Amino acid sequence: MIAAEQRVDRYELIGELATGGMATVYLGRQHGPFGFARTVAIKSMHPQYAKDEGFRAMFLDEATLTSRIRHPNVVPTLDIVCAEANVLLVMEYIEGISLATLLRRAFTGGSPKRSAISHAIVSAIICDTLHGLHAAHELRDDNGAPLHVVHRDVSPQNIHVGSDGLGRVLDFGVAKAASRRYVTQSGEVKGKLAYMSKEQICGEEVDHRSDVYAVGVVLWEMLARRRLVTAQNEGAIIKQVLDTKVEPPSLFTDEPFGPALDAVVMKALAAEKEDRWSSAAEMATALAEVMPPAPRHVVAALVRDFAAEEIESRQTRLRQSRTSFAGESSPAEVSALAEILTVHATITAGPTVSNRSIVPETPARGRGRSIALVAGGAVLVLGLVGGAFVIGSRSGRTAPSAPPPEPPPAVTSAAAPPSAPPPEPEPEPEPGPEPPPSASARPPAKPGAPKIKPTKKPDCRVPYTIDANGDRHYRSECVND
Repeated sequence: MIAAEQRVDRYELIGELATGGMATVYLGRQHGPFGFARTVAIKSMHPQYAKDEGFRAMFLDEATLTSRIRHPNVVPTLDIVCAEANVLLVMEYIEGISLATLLRRAFTGGSPKRSAISHAIVSAIICDTLHGLHAAHELRDDNGAPLHVVHRDVSPQNIHVGSDGLGRVLDFGVAKAASRRYVTQSGEVKGKLAYMSKEQICGEEVDHRSDVYAVGVVLWEMLARRRLVTAQNEGAIIKQVLDTKVEPPSLFTDEPFGPALDAVVMKALAAEKEDRWSSAAEMATALAEVMPPAPRHVVAALVRDFAAEEIESRQTRLRQSRTSFAGESSPAEVSALAEILTVHATITAGPTVSNRSIVPETPARGRGRSIALVAGGAVLVLGLVGGAFVIGSRSGRTAPSAPPPEPPPAVTSAAAPPSAPPPEPEPEPEPGPEPPPSASARPPAKPGAPKIKPTKKPDCRVPYTIDANGDRHYRSECVND
C-alpha cells in the first residue's frame, strides 16, 4: 500500500479517504508547471492484489471503461499512473460522502435526523443513479458497437452523493463489458450478494436489468429505512435472496406513501428480468412521475449537514498541502515563463495595424497592381515633390491630424502639421518602362495666357487614406478604377 502524504509522479497523496476490499482511495493533488494544481481522488490497489495479473487487468479495465463514460452522474477516471509495482487510478474528486454513510448516520441508533431524508430526496438520489447507469449501459466503442456494460456491484457503497447535490455511480471494478481484459470465469460471482439478482447469484448471464434490480434493492431500503436482506453469512444471504418473497416497502415504514411508489419498486425487484423495467432510464422516468425529485440545492444542504466534519477535515488538509508545495518554480519553468513574457512584451510594443474600413472591401480593377507598386510609388512621389509627403508609415505612430474633409482625399501624413492640409501634388506621368521626365522638362506656359492645370487621371496607386485612428478610407475616385 502506498503511504499517505507522499508524492508519486506529479500527484501528491494527502490522506486516506476510504478503504475497500481491493483498494484504498486517497485525497490527492495534481501538480503542474507554473503553480497549476487540481484536487483529485487517487485509487491504489492493495499490495497483495497489485502483483496479481488478473486483478491488475480488472483495475485497468475500470480505468478504460470510466474514462469513456461522459455523464454528470458517473465519477470519471482522469489518468493512470504506474508507481513501482502498483497502478494508480486518478479520478475526479467529488466533495461529499457515500450513500452508505449517509443512510447509516440517518437510520441507525435512533438518529434525530432520521426524517431528514425525505421521499423527494430519495427520488433525486435514485434518479441520478439510474441516469448514470443508463449512460454506462448505452456505452459504445470507437466503431459504434455496443459494449453491453453491466456494473454488477450497484450498492450504497458505490453511490456517491456530492455536496453539489448530485448522486453519482462509481467503482466499475467488476463491471461486465465486451472490451474487458479480464473475463469473469463461468460461475464466478462478482459483487455484493445482498444486492444481486437471482440470475447474478446463480452465475447465469446478466444484462443491464441486473443493475435495475440492484437499484430496486437500494430504493426499497431507503424507503423502508431498513435492510432488505438481513442474513449474516453468504449461504443464508443466497437462500434469502432466492426463496424470500419481497414485500412492498410501505409496509415497513411509518411514513406512508401511495401505492404508485410501491409499484415502481416492486417492478424493479421482479424475480424474472423480463418483468423488470426495460432500462434504467425507464425506471427513472417512472419514479420521477410518482415522486418528483428534490431540487439539487436541497440534497446539497443535506450532504453538507451530514458530512460537515469530513468536508472541513479535507479542506484543512488541502490548505496545508497548498502551503507546503508553494515553493519556487523549477529553472525550466522560470525559463519558459520568461520566454512567454518576452514574446508577449514584443507583441504589445509592436506596430498597431488596423484593418477596419469605413468603405466596404469591394474588388476593384487594377487594385492589386496599385497595391503592389506602393513602395515604388512612394519613392517616385518623394522625388517629384521634394519630400513633401510621407506615405502610410508602418511605424505605429498615430497621425496628428484627420484627413481633409473635401474630396479628393489625400494620404494622411504622419509628419504633416495639424493645421496645414497637404498641398495638391503636381501632375505625375503614368508609370511605364521609360524613365519619367523630370519636372524641369515641362514646356512653360505661353506668355499672357492664363495658366490652366492639365486634367490628370486620379493617382490610385494608394487607393485609400488612413485617419488618426488608423482606419482606412477608400477614395471614391479609386473604387471603380
